[in-house]
Amino acid sequence: MKYSSEHRELQKVFNFPSNRFAECSIDCLGDYEKIVSGPAYKDFTPRTIAGLKKEKIQSALNWLAKELFDYIHSSNLDFEIWHKETCLSFCDRINRCHGRIPYGKAQKIVNMSFKYLFCLNDSQKYSAKFIDCHMALDQYTLEWFIRVVLTKESHKHISVTRIRETSWSKLECGSNKEEYSYLWFQNEIKNYLKSNNSIYVTEDGEHLSSLLAEFYIWPEMQLHMAMESLYSQGGEAKDFKEKTLNEKIVALRAFLDKIEDKV
Repeated sequence: MKYSSEHRELQKVFNFPSNRFAECSIDCLGDYEKIVSGPAYKDFTPRTIAGLKKEKIQSALNWLAKELFDYIHSSNLDFEIWHKETCLSFCDRINRCHGRIPYGKAQKIVNMSFKYLFCLNDSQKYSAKFIDCHMALDQYTLEWFIRVVLTKESHKHISVTRIRETSWSKLECGSNKEEYSYLWFQNEIKNYLKSNNSIYVTEDGEHLSSLLAEFYIWPEMQLHMAMESLYSQGGEAKDFKEKTLNEKIVALRAFLDKIEDKV
């Protein structure tokens, strides 16, 4: 598969901005509120937080939109400090409005907000602000982490079971060296993407950043896992999970043909 860092190509991959957000601007605070309270809030999966009502936490959502707006338009380039402080503060504000949420929830809405903001048509005037952005962690990106980033040589002591059994929404902040924590995942991802092992490289040899690589990783893993789930209903190939997407498509077609013949 070909990978690109071009803004227009990534917009196409993500299919954003949609009609509802086509006129949104990176310089309009109201559009930040629209994104945070709209698609980013949906990615936050509020339905899994018992009793949560958007109106109860609207002040926290508006606060986050303002923090994002101020970061993009400030001279502050220390993304790591800003990200940690913002996620922790967002957790605290939700706690005051509703009840405690884990750091994993905060990272999702913050990281997805950056992804949507990056896709806005006029965002590239602030391209430097997106260089160090994190990859949003969820079931698909963590599964990709297990399959691609973990290596037998340097991660043989890491428990894949523990990663799969710990929901992304329950991740704690931790540190770069605290295994299984949010910051540890992000550090390992960045190191992989910068390494010669990474396949997320453009034709010009440019290594995609965590934010840009996620544009491709998320839909790839979604397809892999969907096909694996379907094939598990009676497919015979033991190595199906290890196949490439194209190989899985071929094997899945043969499997579905067999099912059709029996109907």
